Amino acid sequence: MNRAIVLLLVVGLVWPAALDAQGSQFGVRGLGLPGLPISTRAGGTAGASGLFDAESALNPAAPAAIFRPTASFNLAQHWRTSENIFGAASGKDTNFPLFFTAGPIGERMVGTVSASVYTDRTFALTLTDTVLLRDEPVTTYDTVRSRGGLTDVRAALAFQASRRVAVGLGLHLITGTNRVDTRRSFADSSYNAVALQNELSYAGAGVSAGFTANPGGALHLAGMVRFDTDLSIDRDTVSLGDVPLPVTLAAGLRWTPSRRLSLSSQAMSRRWGRLDQALRDRGGAGAVHTTLVAAGLEWGRNAQRPDQLPLRLGVRWNQMPFPVAEGLETGTEFTAALGTGLLLGGGRASLDLSLERVWRSETVAFEERGVALRLGVAVRP
Repeated sequence: MNRAIVLLLVVGLVWPAALDAQGSQFGVRGLGLPGLPISTRAGGTAGASGLFDAESALNPAAPAAIFRPTASFNLAQHWRTSENIFGAASGKDTNFPLFFTAGPIGERMVGTVSASVYTDRTFALTLTDTVLLRDEPVTTYDTVRSRGGLTDVRAALAFQASRRVAVGLGLHLITGTNRVDTRRSFADSSYNAVALQNELSYAGAGVSAGFTANPGGALHLAGMVRFDTDLSIDRDTVSLGDVPLPVTLAAGLRWTPSRRLSLSSQAMSRRWGRLDQALRDRGGAGAVHTTLVAAGLEWGRNAQRPDQLPLRLGVRWNQMPFPVAEGLETGTEFTAALGTGLLLGGGRASLDLSLERVWRSETVAFEERGVALRLGVAVRP
């Protein structure tokens, strides 16, 4: 790999109740809240340009457009307010949704390594109840805290098959841990508090393939398919068995009538319903197949330098795979995003910003509103 650097950067089923200052209530069930492996630049269009974005980890063919070694880092800060039948709470958290590195291999191939959020299962829940002890009612205070989730580590090759077509293949390692702390205390001080700590560990794998194509003129097409194996789950040193992971299909359309304007759309189907019976067998609320649709644009304010401080806008609607409560329909998420970016050092570095407003709901019983500020930094030596 000529001057190439491929640097692996990895950092790295309870009841509904009132949230306590962190995490999303929609990340409590199943494997957590799924992530979208896109860069901050693609985030400015709400993910609509993700299948075409060379520095996202969604389509293994997209990095074929990279011509020099690249390393990027993405940071996200979240603020949210959650409401449910037990009350309301506000929280915030910081995560690192995507690390990405790439380098040319010869003239027509690019190798990439990335690490992204597959699912996030960080939350804190509290519940107050009354139990009978020695024939007397005693108030209890239960707290469940979870930290962790699943990380998707991908190694991929993108090949420029012709001037108009690129193809790509990716291999995925799905790993992660989930530390769960459960504590019960009593209003009657004559009873001692009890605590339980568990660590869940996960291991799985997958393969993805994709393409990008320019059939002619301003029209561009992209597609991706991904197959993931079963996910093995261990609690401490005890195996809890395997659960199937979803098959993912995605297609995108982009129209660039001029250097200054690019319009993108994307549709994705994830077969999370494959997990339904396995989660119910373990006492969960099941899972459903999900659909995602997104549309967005990027407009360059400067005709001579369209990549300098462009305006990016986008909207996204998607279903969430894991119902919060038994018997309820799965929730939905709507996101509105805007962003911009700046090239530095003659294109050898870039800085991207995006701001997302998110609304999540599952009937009227569970609702959530949030804001996410994302920062992306890329270096191309």
